[in-house]
Amino acid sequence: MSKNEMHPRFCGMCGNPLGNDDKFCDKCGHPVAPTTKGAEGTATGVTTLAKESMATGANPTPSRLSSSAKKQLKLPHQLGKIQLSSIKRNWLIGAGVVILIVGIFTYLHLQNNAKPSQQEIKSAEQQTSQPTASATSDQTSANSLWSAQQAKQLDEFIQSWSPTMHQSYEAYDGRHELSTATGPKYPKDLAREQVDGQTNQLGLSKDGNGKYAYNVVAIYNSNNSKRPLPSRITYFFCYHNGQPVVLVDETRDGEPSAHPTQNADVAANFNRIANAHK
Repeated sequence: MSKNEMHPRFCGMCGNPLGNDDKFCDKCGHPVAPTTKGAEGTATGVTTLAKESMATGANPTPSRLSSSAKKQLKLPHQLGKIQLSSIKRNWLIGAGVVILIVGIFTYLHLQNNAKPSQQEIKSAEQQTSQPTASATSDQTSANSLWSAQQAKQLDEFIQSWSPTMHQSYEAYDGRHELSTATGPKYPKDLAREQVDGQTNQLGLSKDGNGKYAYNVVAIYNSNNSKRPLPSRITYFFCYHNGQPVVLVDETRDGEPSAHPTQNADVAANFNRIANAHK
């Protein structure tokens, strides 16, 4: 066996067979890398075998490789397995995180749907309170002593009666102060109005009920144009202890003071209109 046959080497440039100790190709003169003895399992051995395959066109087989070369050839395959394992692990971790996030959002959504909203609570409270409010309204209506219809009837009576007295009366309309010729304005000065020498006895009431001794449902005033001046006649149509009462004030000076009217027509017609409601 020749030296070349013992350690086959080939020129990387032209493929010419080389001896183990050749430093240059004797055909093309290309430098040859030195080979250490026993380097069959080194990278040089692998390179040599690769060069041989280039020259002959044959593919290297594992049986012709050294153990070191075989390990190097297996390395990319092993790295591929490691990369695939890492990708698989990362994918599983990512999938687990996504599932966890979806689970959290699903739980929160179910919790929010389980709790009634503020609007639903408010609507439920309104529905609950409506029967109570309705019952209260019915009760108030049943206990009412005075109504808009009765107020209209009283006004019709005053307008037909006042000309017989050669007087003209103005009613408090619920919005504008009713001024008198002697100074007091109503309903602002109702608290000043004295009854039996006491103040804070009169107060406005829409239905005849209230906290005052005299709950006023209507006020009419006539400012006289005849001497002595100034003078006025002011009627307070009230409920006193649930009964209709007409007070009149004709004071020209000093503190305003009212007393039950002596006009029989006024008292009788107010009683008639008030009792017609019952």
